[in-house]
Amino acid sequence: MVRKIKPYEYFIKTDSATLHGWKATNPDINHDSSIIYFGGNAEEVSYNISDARLFSARHLFFTDLPGYGNSTGNPSERSFFSNALQAYDHIIKTHQLDAENIFIMGRSLGASVATYVASKRKSKGLILIAPFDSIEHIASNHYKWFPVKLLLKHKFKTDEYIDNVTSPILAITADNDAVIPAINFNQLYEPRKNKINLLKSTRLTITTSMLRKNIFHTLTALYYPSQL
Repeated sequence: MVRKIKPYEYFIKTDSATLHGWKATNPDINHDSSIIYFGGNAEEVSYNISDARLFSARHLFFTDLPGYGNSTGNPSERSFFSNALQAYDHIIKTHQLDAENIFIMGRSLGASVATYVASKRKSKGLILIAPFDSIEHIASNHYKWFPVKLLLKHKFKTDEYIDNVTSPILAITADNDAVIPAINFNQLYEPRKNKINLLKSTRLTITTSMLRKNIFHTLTALYYPSQL
């Protein structure tokens, strides 16, 4: 019998913000794994609670970035990175989790944040949904005549942070993503294709059905083959 997932709210006080989030525990998963998730631009992470069963993890922590959802603070690159590290440290300590069983996960802008955290902290794996190489490169491709590198304040250089990640990496992307251009994923992936495991959708976006069909089995095969 499938048992009910009961989410609960949490708040994390950091140096510069109060972060809001939700924890969901899946009692039907029998290995002690956790996912710490960072959402995309202006994403309210509570919408992910209904998808908690999609992931091969016992504990899921969905944390709003500063200035998003019910989190306070300034939505900036420095603030995101600093607060995400503090959120990771707080969750690990408060819930007495083993970093070797932690997956760090992020979507779009949150994928850059997750990559930064994974470059600074231990984890079992890094999961990136719709990642990109850098905001700087995205802007440069859109505005080739504009001195983007000189004027862009928040660069989110995923392509730099990812080279310092030592845990396995899973990237999930869509061929025709309307938000993240294919070139900006390919510039992240191609030089590192031997390092990054890839799931690709032929749709315009990464759909819930794609996640349902692929994430559980892919994570389980990569990290928990005895569960198959």
